[in-house]
Amino acid sequence: MEREILSLVTTLRGVDPQTAIALHSELGCAYESLGMHARALELQKENKAISEEVGHRAGAAEACSKLGSCYRSTGQYVKALTLQQECKAICEELGDHAGAAEACGNIGVIYNCMGEYKRASVLFKEHKKLSEKLGDRAGVAVACGNLGASYRSLGDYGRAVELGEEEKATFEQLGDRKEVMRVCCNLGLCHSSTGDYRNAVTYYKMAHDLATELEHEHGPVTIRSAMGLGVTLRLQVKADLQASRASLALTVGADVDIHSLQRSPELNGVRGKILEAQDLGTGRCRVKTATGRDLALKPANLRLIPALTGSAAGVSHLRASHSSAPACLEKRVQEAAMWLLGALALGLRSASLHLAHLFFDAGQEDRALGHLKNYLSWLVARGRTWCDLCHQTRGEDAPMLTCSGCRVARFCSAKHQKLASKSVACGGNLWAGRHKDICGLLGKWRRVEKDGVSPDTLRADLLAFLRR
Repeated sequence: MEREILSLVTTLRGVDPQTAIALHSELGCAYESLGMHARALELQKENKAISEEVGHRAGAAEACSKLGSCYRSTGQYVKALTLQQECKAICEELGDHAGAAEACGNIGVIYNCMGEYKRASVLFKEHKKLSEKLGDRAGVAVACGNLGASYRSLGDYGRAVELGEEEKATFEQLGDRKEVMRVCCNLGLCHSSTGDYRNAVTYYKMAHDLATELEHEHGPVTIRSAMGLGVTLRLQVKADLQASRASLALTVGADVDIHSLQRSPELNGVRGKILEAQDLGTGRCRVKTATGRDLALKPANLRLIPALTGSAAGVSHLRASHSSAPACLEKRVQEAAMWLLGALALGLRSASLHLAHLFFDAGQEDRALGHLKNYLSWLVARGRTWCDLCHQTRGEDAPMLTCSGCRVARFCSAKHQKLASKSVACGGNLWAGRHKDICGLLGKWRRVEKDGVSPDTLRADLLAFLRR
């Protein structure tokens, strides 16, 4: 097929150069969509040369844009930036305001990829302003989305949410439900990153419902919404456990180190036993710990013990009014697990990391370790062309940096290597977490797999990671 198309292009070059250029460009785009970046680059270079040869300036601008897109896909950001800037200059020269606006957006995307979020935001604002002048509402919405992504990367989630709401409203007015679905997913991520789990769940469910209605059962939004719901519900469970522990700290005697109880030498594994005797004078009950100490707890806080130990065992004799919290917690654990397992089944392997944290927090240690081991094995095996920050696959011709600590993680640029260890509050990745948190463990896991040693030798290290 390629041979026939190129033959037709050669025939049309002297007769209908615009059609010849368009055919050549589409062939290059087809190869890029298939992930064949090297061949796509060759074709787009030829397309640019043809456009310049016949003096087709508009075609040259489009060729610059397409070639820049190819370079961006392979992580060659400097070349991509130069070409998009050339495209913008040609469009401005020709008075093509729509093309110039689009070029601004493309330049901003490249700056985002380079981690230059402030510079990217300047270009996105220009894209938005030009689109507003042109009355291009879809362009305004796209600019809002890109600008929101820059603010999200800068940790300014409030501004990102405002822009996301504007983007959502515009696409709703345009009747583009597919874009509304995508925006809802991004809004869910913003709210989840700030700890606003209720709104996060609302938006993720909106995205998932739209994906189902639009029959995108295996599309990227379906996967992201399932993952988002699972992560958000897991974080809710963790927040509830932390609140329970804080409440328990207020009711335990001052001579008891509540932080040591959280690390479970006293209560973990339901080793603490609740005594039948109640001190009627103080309205308290006593807990016999593994070391033989008695702890006085208010009856209203006895329900916190199952949450701390991850089990309802040994509390069946408590009053019914105190048993609802563990049941509710268990239900949320099951719901979070359902969504995360769904995301995992759809191919999002990072869901294993959150399943490990979820089951560990719920007291299911063996299940947690199983998922964490699977996640670490996947990190080691996923290939040499996967950037640990942007999660894009680069071409074999694109240079990749390897983390000197774990010798596993790879990055498409030094900037991405630095950004990969930023906290969520500073725009870090909520789903993958900070690389520096897992770097040491990943390096040990790599050596274990390489040497064929039993993974059980790392059990203490795996548990220490989950306990953070």
